[in-house]
Amino acid sequence: MARRRRAEIEELRSEIEGSRPYLGLAREIHAEVERAVADPVGDLDELAEVIARMPRDARLEAVLAAFRGLPAGEQWDLLAELFDDAELRDALTVEHERRLAAARRTLRLRTVLAVVDERRLLDTRDLPPGEDLTVGLFREVDVRAALRRGSASTAVARRLVLRTTDEPGRLLVLADLFNPANGLYVTPDYDEVVWREERLAPNTSVCVGTSSDGGAVEPLIHPGGRLDIEVAGATRRSRLHVGAATIGDVDLFVATSQKETG
Repeated sequence: MARRRRAEIEELRSEIEGSRPYLGLAREIHAEVERAVADPVGDLDELAEVIARMPRDARLEAVLAAFRGLPAGEQWDLLAELFDDAELRDALTVEHERRLAAARRTLRLRTVLAVVDERRLLDTRDLPPGEDLTVGLFREVDVRAALRRGSASTAVARRLVLRTTDEPGRLLVLADLFNPANGLYVTPDYDEVVWREERLAPNTSVCVGTSSDGGAVEPLIHPGGRLDIEVAGATRRSRLHVGAATIGDVDLFVATSQKETG
């Protein structure tokens, strides 16, 4: 019995250590756990009283941290000792919604990847809101070689970091970088002076993709194709071509380019 209680206390101490960044009363709780470890014949009642004095939001965070970290066979017993049924239901509802949202996002991104692979292009309208899309832009002479390497290519002349919004195809600029990997062979046709003329300020709302003859930009990104940008209703024809596009750590066009050259 004492061995089981010591194991429970050790698990709880581990969870509290992991929760220190966001639990305002973590130091007090940690001290209580240390005292409980030093006195293994005691039980968890006093420790539960300490946690009961925590603000409700912090208690919910503690429930979530414990639920995610504990072995499945032990999580329910320990949580039941520390929290009442209502708190558990609230916390697990939040966890359920988080996991459901993550599953939906994963499914949608897999669908996007399948479409990219089939159609050889990315339609930014297919991306869910809040996704970060990084586009590597290259000189025309460099772009074909870059497509085989994707985001690993160091010849990238310009890198756009964009975030999808609630309006399909409309993106928010997070960063616009010149020669970010320091591997560009700089020439007068594209150097820092040219980039400064094209640079997009952070938080600019844009649509990126393809246009013809300076017309409206279609939010379709083609690997190897020129990337045009619509800002405030005006179309900017780019001098650079798309050699890489990533969402998270997934290179969208690498497999596509390998098929085309295989």
